[in-house]
Amino acid sequence: MFSPVESPTYAPLPNNDLLEHLKTLQDNFEHFDNAKETVKGKPMFGGGADNNVSREDLTLVSQNKDHKFTDAEQAAARYLLDHPQDLAHLDVASANDPIDFFEADGRICRNDVNVAVRDAQAFDGAKTFHGEQPAIEQGATDDAQQMALIAIRQHDSNVADPQQAFTDALQKHKGDNAWLQRFFGALGAEDGGALLFDSLCAGGKSRDATREALDSLFEAGLLSHADLQAVQIKTDPLASPHFTLKDLMDADGVQRQIEGRCDVLEDMKNPPADTTTNDAYEALLTVTSEPNSTELNNLAERYGIDPALLKGTMAAELDFDFDKQIDGVLDGLWRNTPLDLGKGPGAASVHKDGLDWAVKYMKDNPEVTGAQAALDFVGSDPDRDNSADFKNSAEEAAIFLAALTDYRKKNGASTTTATDMAVTWGAYRQGVKGLTSDDGYTIDGFLNNQVEIDDVGGEPHTAIGGNAYQSEPYFSWLLANP
Repeated sequence: MFSPVESPTYAPLPNNDLLEHLKTLQDNFEHFDNAKETVKGKPMFGGGADNNVSREDLTLVSQNKDHKFTDAEQAAARYLLDHPQDLAHLDVASANDPIDFFEADGRICRNDVNVAVRDAQAFDGAKTFHGEQPAIEQGATDDAQQMALIAIRQHDSNVADPQQAFTDALQKHKGDNAWLQRFFGALGAEDGGALLFDSLCAGGKSRDATREALDSLFEAGLLSHADLQAVQIKTDPLASPHFTLKDLMDADGVQRQIEGRCDVLEDMKNPPADTTTNDAYEALLTVTSEPNSTELNNLAERYGIDPALLKGTMAAELDFDFDKQIDGVLDGLWRNTPLDLGKGPGAASVHKDGLDWAVKYMKDNPEVTGAQAALDFVGSDPDRDNSADFKNSAEEAAIFLAALTDYRKKNGASTTTATDMAVTWGAYRQGVKGLTSDDGYTIDGFLNNQVEIDDVGGEPHTAIGGNAYQSEPYFSWLLANP
């Protein structure tokens, strides 16, 4: 573990010191408030609190000329004055939109203190992120804070490349961990997390710069467990559940593996049959986030399959077989009109012929776990009116996968490894000749995890087929992270 690189202009103390000082301010707010008896920053005859602690209040407490403040109060005031980034974060801690409307002005209300204490507890032990909100001083002269302000404002604006300022900042200060710490600390966890997610999803130079910054901080020991867990990110501010920075970095690890495999597949004679390619960020985070993860776990148990198989299949479908524009429109038509224009509705894209085969297999093999549940499910919605909904689409996938898995088991094939699961998804995607369709794997190839050898293209490790080879990192990760 590397020691933190200290900035020459801003070296934050460990969060437990900050927390101690914030609690002193919280417990003795009235003392600080009355240090300079003012109302709205102006002296008032007769004195009186104004329910705000100003920089002037803090200065008087730190000087303690009249000896009316405790050593702890004096130390807290001195700390905040000496650490302007922490003071700036405290200043806007409870603001709903601090950058646009509530830039730091040196005036702290009681709720700011309460929220800052909560943040300090959540981020206890963090080395780079120190709170949800940005920490940017009014009229900031530090270039990390200035660039953070520009990056947030550009990201929130309707511009062609909302990550440009963020990307430029990371590229300009590549490898400068002290600067990167100040930059991300100034961004705050909410805006910093959103920029990290969107920049990774954007691909190209934005993805490269973001990866380099995260790798640099992580390898230097500057992304602690607290940083990785306390940064809570949303893909959609209104709808999606939170996920952590660790989740995002795990998804990026899967994405890197997939990118490496795609480079290999460029020379393969039997490439994957992609409808489109998206990325592992939204795909993996979708299947591992609540409540989707719980729903998929329940379906896997109902149909006797490994949750990693179902989740990996859903992730692979979202990544390689879901066109956000075309399939999004078709799914909307499927849900809301009598028109069923798409062959495979919903996130799992199960085609009618595949589902029909699986249901018939279940009917012919009633001992299979979930056989009756499958018959009941299709009987309750024979026209598949609800197949575009996530839950119903996932259940169709579980039925299809359960039938394929049982067939493998009955014929002596393994079903437990990432390769087994990737091949099962490959069969789900392209079929098994003479079993589920007229195309795809031969039955022997399906059972032995191998496409026809002439299609391998000189790469023996891709013999499982392009679809399976490309998707295998999903199943590997999900098996390792149940």
